[in-house]
Amino acid sequence: SVSASRAVTLPVGDDGMALLVPDLARVQDAARFATALRAALSRRTGHQVHIGVAASPTDGVDPDTLVKHALAASRRALRDGQGEIVFHSDAMARWAFERLTLDLPTRDTLLPRAHWYLGLARLERGERLLAAQSFIRLSETLPDDSLADNALFMSGKAYEQLWEKPSLDPQYGVLAQTQFRLLQGVYPDSPMADSARKALQHLDEMFAKKDLETARHYVRRKAYDSAIIFLKDVVKNWPETNQAKRAMITLVEVYRVPALNYQSDAKEVCDALRASYPTDPGVLRTCKVAADSTATAKPKP
Repeated sequence: SVSASRAVTLPVGDDGMALLVPDLARVQDAARFATALRAALSRRTGHQVHIGVAASPTDGVDPDTLVKHALAASRRALRDGQGEIVFHSDAMARWAFERLTLDLPTRDTLLPRAHWYLGLARLERGERLLAAQSFIRLSETLPDDSLADNALFMSGKAYEQLWEKPSLDPQYGVLAQTQFRLLQGVYPDSPMADSARKALQHLDEMFAKKDLETARHYVRRKAYDSAIIFLKDVVKNWPETNQAKRAMITLVEVYRVPALNYQSDAKEVCDALRASYPTDPGVLRTCKVAADSTATAKPKP
């Protein structure tokens, strides 16, 4: 264990304290000490504990400066919610927990926390792909740990953040989807299961929006057959999304294009729209009864 025999305790505010620990020679020792301290305090008090870490000489050399920077880091931990241990320097946090995961033996009880805090430190630096890998390593190598379900969820969120726009390649969206579904399957009773369900709903909207944007691109190019394929896919694959209604409305508009004039198909889609969205203004505008009944249907080739 890391020695803290010469630690100096300073009271901070009504319910906080600062520790000056001169015996920690390496940054990963500080990470290990903070991880062990937080675990012990959480068990003893039963409360959520947030720890800020500042290291000399990077963050200062005098005690007042070090305490000031450690307090600023602890406030960030409290504000962010996820960061239970936060270093004043994000780069130092990543380095410290990265080294700690290599130093700790496989059966050390602090190892899952080291992977967890490394993932959070990488997220803080915007290293989302590396963060996802840290969380996945925790969930795969230590599936029975209390953090395993949280790690699965955070790996999914890290991948989700990499898919910033529906127009981009959805590979990270697919990876996020995989992690969230894995969480639901392996840990159905997890407190994170409902958050995973909501995240999957958001991803469904993204996938549906991507296909809808692709369909509208084909409409602009007058490639109507291709547009119809993508619009039907939105309705079939993501019927519960907001994009499904928009896809059906666009499908009616495409069927009514004079070059196609598929009025019977337009009427069929309008019937489905009226049944699902009887008071929606967009549906009522698009699916006027007169528009469905006055034109002569052109048979599809």
